[in-house]
Amino acid sequence: PTLWDHVAISTQRVFLGFALGAVVGLVVGAALVLVAGLVALNAVEQRRLAARVAAYAAVPGTVPTLDAPLDEAWSERGEQVSRAGHLVLLTDRDGTTVRAVDATSGAQVWSLERGGAAPVQRCLADREAERAPVVVCARGRSDGGPPGTVTRVVLDAADGTVLRQYPAHLASHGQAVTGRDVVSAEMGEDGSLVVVRSRAVDRATVWATRVPLGGGRQAGSGAGVLRVENGFVVLGGSTTAVLDLADGRVLGTWYPGGYTAAGSVPGLDGADIRTAPDGFGAWSDAAAGARGASGTWFDRSGDPVGALDGVLVEADVSDGSLPDVRLSARGDTGELVATDLAAGAELWRAPA
Repeated sequence: PTLWDHVAISTQRVFLGFALGAVVGLVVGAALVLVAGLVALNAVEQRRLAARVAAYAAVPGTVPTLDAPLDEAWSERGEQVSRAGHLVLLTDRDGTTVRAVDATSGAQVWSLERGGAAPVQRCLADREAERAPVVVCARGRSDGGPPGTVTRVVLDAADGTVLRQYPAHLASHGQAVTGRDVVSAEMGEDGSLVVVRSRAVDRATVWATRVPLGGGRQAGSGAGVLRVENGFVVLGGSTTAVLDLADGRVLGTWYPGGYTAAGSVPGLDGADIRTAPDGFGAWSDAAAGARGASGTWFDRSGDPVGALDGVLVEADVSDGSLPDVRLSARGDTGELVATDLAAGAELWRAPA
């Protein structure tokens, strides 16, 4: 090759180098622009999220965003763990001691030791109160008592002082504590379920109500389950009932139509009951396992208000601006449905 050929080849290499450099520069520049754009977009999204959190900061139940690792406040071990207002109750593995610790700090407030040969079985307190006034514990069979008899111990939740202890029957169909009272359900001699609200300390009866049982006995997967919530007493089982906590009035009773439990096969519950401060709902189909169950909503007096398409899925946090709107979910279609009960109309439905 001639001198001019070498010059041409060198010139091509130089131009090729410049071209590759330009391309690499463009790619790097584009990548930097993309990264800068993503950073800017993320910053904008963070500001939007912070603004949304700030807008709902005053709504009870909301917490800051979980954008950082959680710090463990405290840790304790317990075989049984339950909440009692501002306290957490921990039962040791051998059942000999119940310890009450502060829910915020984890500091021990008081403890209840074994009061005899029988271990402590269970402690109950008002689950809805910010500061439970009393804790009611049941020790094993009282000395010389018949089967099913326990020693009931009533403690001051503030410091663990024993206010009263006395022999008492185990509630065969559930027990709960509300304020300073005990609500229990037991089988009556006439075949009905007797629900009693009494004072925990002096045992004075506030009210007593009989609930007739379908088929003369209580079965179902919810048998023996009693809940006190939102001012209602809810009895689970093949006879499902809702009572007014204030006076014991029966607001509704449900039975599984035509179903009879046999042998060890569990029976169906009468209904699935969900409560709220302004009323309660009953879903009979849901208790039978139907995925697309519809239910009926009742007001606090037990009068029907309207129908809900799907099972209640009320949000845990709400600003209360739409008190008549209820959310429900259909298990068969996967839809979330909003219903205005006051207007008796469906507002919208969307994929859940």
